Amino acid sequence: MALTQRTTWDVQGLEDLKYRSWYLVNRNHQSWVDILVLQHLLNRRIPLLKFFLKQQLIWVPVMGLAWWALEFPFMRRHSADYLRKHPEMRGKDQETTRKACEKYALIPTSVMNFLEGTRFTVEKHKRQQSPYRHLLKPKAGGIALALNAMGDKFQAILDVTIVYPDGRPTFLALPAGQGASHRGAGA
Repeated sequence: MALTQRTTWDVQGLEDLKYRSWYLVNRNHQSWVDILVLQHLLNRRIPLLKFFLKQQLIWVPVMGLAWWALEFPFMRRHSADYLRKHPEMRGKDQETTRKACEKYALIPTSVMNFLEGTRFTVEKHKRQQSPYRHLLKPKAGGIALALNAMGDKFQAILDVTIVYPDGRPTFLALPAGQGASHRGAGA
């Protein structure tokens, strides 16, 4: 990011973070760039961010293999119709989450949670009729599972909001140096 971006960061709340502690990082989700921004800002301040991924992302060249090797859990998000036809699949994502959290409880880890469950788009916002101006309706299942499995381990919950004043950058625009005027995060 430092090679391709001239970013002005406005970041608050990082002063008391400890690298050898456990954190639950809760944040809004707008773009793939969000993950790179957070890794950049929180690198060496807290343990490596671990997050739950859609199963299809294992096929992303290079990154899918890296996420698998780093033991990021892959989730299968089945539709209600699919679960009606295959009831044996009900609860599989919860089991995946529970197993991942058991591992994460052994060494300091930062568990990143996308409370909205997906990236924000205007279409999704309208479809949900979200009461929030810039957020989708939260989904409490993932955070509830993480708190249930590891709640006593977390040093703190980091509530992060990322704002891009000039609009959301795309993943491909980032290495091209486009959309570089985004401002960062507060924790």
